[in-house]
Amino acid sequence: MMKISEIKEKLSIDQVLSHYNLSANQNKMLCCPFHADKTPSMKMYPETNTVFCFSGSCEKNGKSIDVIDFIMYQENSTKSEAIEKAGQLLGEVKPKKQTKPAVSEKPTNKGRIALLSKVFEEAEGSLKRSIKAKAYCEARNISNIGVGFFSDRFYQNWTETEKEAALEIGLLKKQPNGQLSSSMRNCILFAQRNKENEIVSIYGRNIQNTEKGTKHLYLKGAHQGLYPQYPSKTTQQLILTESIIDAATVLKLQEIKDYSVLACYGTNGFTEEHKAAISELNNLEEIIFAFDGDEAGRKAVAKYQAEFEAQFPALKLSKLELPEDEDINSLLESHEPEIISHLLATRKELQASHQAAEEQETTAVESNKKGTSAPYCLDSPNLDVSNSDCLNYTHMGFIIQVWGGVETNNMHRLKVNLHIYQAERKYPSYREDVNLYSHRQVKSFAHEASEELEVHSTEIKQLLNHLTKELESYRVKQKQDAYKAIMPTKPTLTPEEESKALELLKHPKLAYKIKEILEITGLVGQGDKGLLFFLIYLTRFFKQPLHAIIFGSSGSGKTHLQTGVSNTLPDEEVRNATSLSENTLYYSPKGFWSHVVLLIEDLNGAGSAEYVLREFMSKQSITKYTTEKDERGTNEQKILKVEGPVCVSGCTTKENIYEDNANRSFLLHVDDSAKQQAEVLEYIKNRQAGLIDQDKENKATDLLKNAQRMLKPIKVVNKYAPQLMIPERVFKKYRTLNHYLSLINTIALLYQYQREIKEDNNGEPYIEVTLSDIELANSLSKETLIRKSDELTGENRKFFEALKEYVKKNNLEEGFHSKDIRTVFRLHPQKLSRYLLRLEQLDCIRQISYQKRNFEYKITDWNEYEKLQEGVNILDGIYARLNAVSSQN
Repeated sequence: MMKISEIKEKLSIDQVLSHYNLSANQNKMLCCPFHADKTPSMKMYPETNTVFCFSGSCEKNGKSIDVIDFIMYQENSTKSEAIEKAGQLLGEVKPKKQTKPAVSEKPTNKGRIALLSKVFEEAEGSLKRSIKAKAYCEARNISNIGVGFFSDRFYQNWTETEKEAALEIGLLKKQPNGQLSSSMRNCILFAQRNKENEIVSIYGRNIQNTEKGTKHLYLKGAHQGLYPQYPSKTTQQLILTESIIDAATVLKLQEIKDYSVLACYGTNGFTEEHKAAISELNNLEEIIFAFDGDEAGRKAVAKYQAEFEAQFPALKLSKLELPEDEDINSLLESHEPEIISHLLATRKELQASHQAAEEQETTAVESNKKGTSAPYCLDSPNLDVSNSDCLNYTHMGFIIQVWGGVETNNMHRLKVNLHIYQAERKYPSYREDVNLYSHRQVKSFAHEASEELEVHSTEIKQLLNHLTKELESYRVKQKQDAYKAIMPTKPTLTPEEESKALELLKHPKLAYKIKEILEITGLVGQGDKGLLFFLIYLTRFFKQPLHAIIFGSSGSGKTHLQTGVSNTLPDEEVRNATSLSENTLYYSPKGFWSHVVLLIEDLNGAGSAEYVLREFMSKQSITKYTTEKDERGTNEQKILKVEGPVCVSGCTTKENIYEDNANRSFLLHVDDSAKQQAEVLEYIKNRQAGLIDQDKENKATDLLKNAQRMLKPIKVVNKYAPQLMIPERVFKKYRTLNHYLSLINTIALLYQYQREIKEDNNGEPYIEVTLSDIELANSLSKETLIRKSDELTGENRKFFEALKEYVKKNNLEEGFHSKDIRTVFRLHPQKLSRYLLRLEQLDCIRQISYQKRNFEYKITDWNEYEKLQEGVNILDGIYARLNAVSSQN
């Protein structure tokens, strides 16, 4: 029997989960098999080879479960039996009852083949008819070779025998009420074929945005068959991918017509059937690993490299250098298809395992002797990139200096300025510009340099070939690093961070708890506005987010309010801009504006992009036609399309100028009352005196960030929507109603961990709005609805209310003079004149006399603001009626 330490080192948790037909989603979450779990509450930690359930109703809650314990709990066995089972999974211990190998084809398997062939024929037709399935394949760059889609009721006309067979292999499942349903509903299907090209198994990829089920679905039993098929006998170069999705992505590219493709079933999914198929390829010269650019992918390549070296010693082994945490499919989502061609052209040949280890150790020792790190990376010891303006390449007794570095914006050429000389003597030397992708220029460079340096031109050509490969690798890395710099990645939360975030999200008074935490972070006296802002920013999860504009005079705290809330947003979901141009929006990396918040400190800084930004806010996508020169100098028309969804938030002092933007946004006016100013000043003084616990502030900020990272996009249904109304006097009713309803949905989204997850007729999960969501939305949106109903701007309204208070206090109802008002309110004459003129135009005041540039006015409408407020009270009336009906039911 194997030692426990050996099992834990060799057996991965992913392999154990796969054995029990369990699979984690992209966030490493899955439904816990040890309790009734509707929402995934168990997380997989590949780095520690464990899982952890966060549900309080699970008896395993609080326990970190390793591979042996998982088997023991799942099998309900003893520790000894679990260890034996683990050995069987590793192939170290033979099972007591020998199972049939996956590659065998017994006569009893013919029924399975016939059934799956029938199913897949229907699935291929269903894919052609399904708009959402075709859109998914197109968006994910998936080939239609051996791909289908399951409609919901494909099995209705089957015989009872066929249904029983489908139940046995896991294609169908029986509900508690006895009804049948598809286990691969709403799944893109991939056919796995045997040596005779018959379909022996199916892999399903769920395309619904759901957390209730798993994304990856397999039929019962061990893996059978290969995707897309057994490689052709004439195969010379074979690309081995980590997953079926990656293989389907590669198949769509025209550039791989000279290669065969074969998919593994994960990093531990290289089966005996794969080995048997490869062993029959007599013409095979090279195997190319296209595994993920993560630690698991690198370990898998090293593992299979050793196996291939032992079984196929004559084969050339190489791998594609994928960016960190990228796979083939995700790479094509953010890059042009040419990136795969480039990676194939620059693939790295794998050294023998023992040689690679020895060289790595030698390089590390030499680096330690010098006290510096190795230049660039261990794979490129000849290229020193410590000075990006002058790269130094040493090889074959020559030194080449690349002055000015390399360009990264045009991958179709590699134009560089080279200075080449022999290492033992700096003179003679040769300098010239050359495009290393131009055969003619390289040939000319080699000829001229060979004459100058008195060496053979073949030697220079060989040197340039080596340099080209090094510079290509360096350039790809530079581009990846630049991309990561502007596209922050989502951090991995620790179990403790996740536990605290979930505790907050399950708090019965979650919204009010967030309001308290916002004040702890330093948002003094702005709790309600802060909570509203927090919810507006949360709409980035939706396809049509809300937007916000903060109005206020200079120095009133606009930016403080926006920054105070935005500091609690996850860093990877925020884009800050002091100024913004039209080109900045159009020339952005793919996905840069997707599900993020764009913060603009002052909308004046986005003046040149105002129209484009406005369209982006409304349509969540912008398109521009432009003309660029191709590599031949010919003008070529291109379409630049940028897509959101993006939530836009900005500050301004100029309320009238941004009226069109305001129609698309929630309007908030900064509270600059004496009481608010006093609270802020007190906070500033206490902070300077060291009386504020900054560690507590930082922890509160991190808690809100992590809570948002735990939230998932999910459909929200508001069954009360037909009965909800907004005040009659509101301007732009259509947009305002949508804003109001979106706010209600956002509150429901925030409470998703406290709501039952249901499924609609299409199997899409959703949660429902409750009356408490509507009540909170009413209280938060009243001020905005009043603003959108008011014919006066925020500044005018503030002045008029202060004027009414002053007139009443001083018994001036019969008339007041403009000169007195200017003195008391300390206003500039022109500003006062604008205020009074607007009030006079709206019949709020009336001029009654004029004496020596001193106008006398009288207030004619004392109750107009109260009428606005009464109109907004319709929200409370509707809520009261809905609540009464709900109580009766």
